[in-house]
Amino acid sequence: MKKFFVFLVVFVLFLAGCNNNLSDYEKNNISGSETVSKIKSEEEGAASHINPSVPQFISYNGNSTTAWVNQFIFTDNGEIKEQSPYGDRTYVKLNYLKDGAIKTVDLTEHALHYNLFNGVEYITASSKGKYIVVQFSSDLPISIIVDTNTNNSRILWYNEAKHESMMGISFKPNNEDEFAFLPSADIKGPDGAHTLKFYNLNNNLTKTIGEIKEEKISMSKALIKWDGDKIFVVIPDGKHVFSFTVK
Repeated sequence: MKKFFVFLVVFVLFLAGCNNNLSDYEKNNISGSETVSKIKSEEEGAASHINPSVPQFISYNGNSTTAWVNQFIFTDNGEIKEQSPYGDRTYVKLNYLKDGAIKTVDLTEHALHYNLFNGVEYITASSKGKYIVVQFSSDLPISIIVDTNTNNSRILWYNEAKHESMMGISFKPNNEDEFAFLPSADIKGPDGAHTLKFYNLNNNLTKTIGEIKEEKISMSKALIKWDGDKIFVVIPDGKHVFSFTVK
């Protein structure tokens, strides 16, 4: 009888220990599940604030220039945000190869100041790489020029008071200080007119090359191509090409 009583006590203690172990396992399992769920929720939350239409990498590899943009842009209700709710920061950085070294220009402040939540969509450069231009996509696109000799950058304003920049920039093949462009205000065309213009970086002079009178054409993705003393404006719809002679 005494042996049976001792056995019963040991058996009860054993069951109690098992229950405690099972309880600890369940707690750990629940805690682990909650942690995984929290991490997943944070990742999904951060992803939901990333503008999905912004390419995170854009490159340009011309005759004398290799350049690329890395960009990671957080938005909320159509507004660019300096950082996500979880601390990840918006950034837009231009990198280029110069004299065997990689140089970087941080364009984030421009993006934040002018709410350029669609990021950079286009990179071009002058024939020998003296200048690099990046174009931000926007209702009125904004272009920023970088002098690779000094690593300095500035916005190419057409009308700064109205926040109208230059777009579709194409450098003259035999002169790095001159380029053709379209005013960003002409993206849809005032009264159906789009104006092709010419700009000289040395003296900041602008002159008109010609007009494109087409009411239903958007210039948002127009390409400008030099061919000797002629300039072609190509509309990506595959139906429209306009030519001008530069005098």
